[in-house]
Amino acid sequence: MPGSFNIQLKLLFLFRKSVLKEKKTPPKQREDLLNTEDVFYSLLKYLKEPGRADTPAEPVDEITADLKGKKQKLTQHWRRVINAGYARDLLDKEVQQEMQYLQEKIGFEYIRTKGVMDDDMCLLREDINRCRVLNFAYIDEVIDLILSMNGRPMLELGSMPRMLARDNVVVFMRFSVAAYPKDIAEWEGLIRALTEHFVERYGAGQVRRWLFAPCLQPDYTELGVFGPEEYERLYMAGYRAVKSVSENILICGPGCVDDQRYLRDFLQMAKKNNCLTEILTFHSFASVPADAEENGLNLIENNQSFSLAVSRDENYLQNAVKRIRNIQKQEGAEQLALILDEWNSNIWQRDLCNDTCYKSAYLFKNILENNDLLNGMGYFSLNDRLAEVPPAGDMFHGGFGLFTKNGIPKSACRAMELLGQMGNLLVKQGDGYCITQREDEIQIFLYHYSHFDLLYRYRHVANISRTSRYQVFVQKEPRAFCIQLKHLSPGKYRIKRYGITRRGGGSYEAWVRMGAPESMDAEETKLLSDLSHPLYSTEKTDIAGEEDALLVRESLEPHDVWLIKVKKI
Repeated sequence: MPGSFNIQLKLLFLFRKSVLKEKKTPPKQREDLLNTEDVFYSLLKYLKEPGRADTPAEPVDEITADLKGKKQKLTQHWRRVINAGYARDLLDKEVQQEMQYLQEKIGFEYIRTKGVMDDDMCLLREDINRCRVLNFAYIDEVIDLILSMNGRPMLELGSMPRMLARDNVVVFMRFSVAAYPKDIAEWEGLIRALTEHFVERYGAGQVRRWLFAPCLQPDYTELGVFGPEEYERLYMAGYRAVKSVSENILICGPGCVDDQRYLRDFLQMAKKNNCLTEILTFHSFASVPADAEENGLNLIENNQSFSLAVSRDENYLQNAVKRIRNIQKQEGAEQLALILDEWNSNIWQRDLCNDTCYKSAYLFKNILENNDLLNGMGYFSLNDRLAEVPPAGDMFHGGFGLFTKNGIPKSACRAMELLGQMGNLLVKQGDGYCITQREDEIQIFLYHYSHFDLLYRYRHVANISRTSRYQVFVQKEPRAFCIQLKHLSPGKYRIKRYGITRRGGGSYEAWVRMGAPESMDAEETKLLSDLSHPLYSTEKTDIAGEEDALLVRESLEPHDVWLIKVKKI
């Protein structure tokens, strides 16, 4: 009833007014009230007056880009690394096809694999007489495949064969042994033997172009895998093993998630023992301990993720990079390149938003805003078949991947394809946009990012379902851009527009419009793959004189991304 609606609005207004009385409320208590209000407003967005249409204001960002101005050279660091998953996965034909597709469309420099020394790679086995034998066959297949795709291997050597492990500490469903060795000299010898094999088979010059992570990340101390002193011995053993084969082989690490807790200690330890990496690495899943933010909200626990909530900070990655760079400076390690070797928007492999076009806006925002701050960004991961948690029945079940479990590109994959068309010169960049140039073509990237609301950041899933996944974000109004390109040479121009939006350009949204079939036949799978391509339109326009400007306009709903290309015909 309209009358009931008005009464509710008045009550909400009085509630908001009461929590914002700063002078009468102690700061700590006021913070708790505001956080309570955040929860309240995340529920309020479902309350609408019957018969009243929403008429949101659409702010316009007016941007002028002078194409005669000095342009910064743009190195696309984000294309340096891609995570292919576990080494054994690369022996799967479908994974190979997906990886080949990305290499053709984007072209990553390093293909990162985990689990190189896992039991399913058969590196260390016992024969019928219980004698230990080394077998490099599967590993060679993986390396050969990476090289055939014009990639360089980036190998994580942390997990180990069961027969070497002191304790079989299996962190994920997949049998990947994260443990401390029974005999650390034996573990060091295995890494040395593997490295020697690489040099013998591929040549020292080739192997010097690869990257090796010789140890698990120090965060595993929290899981009881090893203590701090054992981690130091484990890292040093791996470092010595690789460097004993060739001093020129590049070592990267430590790949920690909690950089504030572990990075400074790692740098001090490595410098003390003269085993500093050539490249510093870290992980980022935009997550914080459940009690890190004082909001009184309980984290919904499950067996599919670590006990971490999504941070409230929309610029989590950017702030993490600044923090790490500061630690490097304080520890005298500014010279080290910094690579983000694993990253995603959540530590939860059943985040249903991973399938939506939210992920395309997340990628646009974080790649465009952090590309220059880092020396590499390794998105995690290639597809939804990681086998770290039990398999899901639904095709769109919220996995980390760029592809679904049956190989359909998700909006994140299409977003990367659009970003792959980035130019090599930076014209101008700001909030929600980036303008680049390559020869006579201008590329305009636009995005409208919206973060998870408080309830969903703590995995309260009442407002999300199999076919409705957009009610768990901070509500934002549409946003418009009007971009004036000045000093284009006179002539006729073609403008091409590629969009990933809720209206089209994403496979999940197309699947919902299709009727959300639980199982799909070959025809439906083919149709859905075709429908996953971005929206597209083209037009022509004339520039009469060099003083005339070309105006490019676009309106974005939350989660929309657009690539607009302008090229003289």
